[in-house]
Amino acid sequence: ADVDGVVALVEQVTQARDRRVVADLDAAAVQDDAVTAAAGDSDYGALSLLTASRASAELLMDIKAASFSPVPAVDSSVLVFRPKSYFSVPGEEAAFRALVKKAFSHRRKTLINSLGLCGVDKAAAAAAVEKAGFKATVRAQEIPLEGFAGLSALLECR
Repeated sequence: ADVDGVVALVEQVTQARDRRVVADLDAAAVQDDAVTAAAGDSDYGALSLLTASRASAELLMDIKAASFSPVPAVDSSVLVFRPKSYFSVPGEEAAFRALVKKAFSHRRKTLINSLGLCGVDKAAAAAAVEKAGFKATVRAQEIPLEGFAGLSALLECR
């Protein structure tokens, strides 16, 4: 999935305020479950976190492919985004985004190892993970938005 493309859409929605934003997302590339997933869900990832930092997302309905003409190869979903900003300081959000992208770069690795493979000092990552109250074996998909926000403040990723 093109995470940056969907995050750009969420940013457009959050800036719209009084307008409706309609977008056609290729369901084969972006699954609604990845946008609305919570920590621990199998679909939870960078897209879930980056969306949640800018808006709440809710599945409104699924639409069968047969409802369209011509009939596409996949079903569609209608998602409702309600703007909200988790970060009030732009630098905090930038550090958060950088950390999230690095954390999910190696999904099957522990968070510490994934960050190490992305150039973050492993000792610093281990210290931050411990200070944030997570086990050294924690994986990125187990950490909620608040946990990543705390870790990004500790690590100051860029």
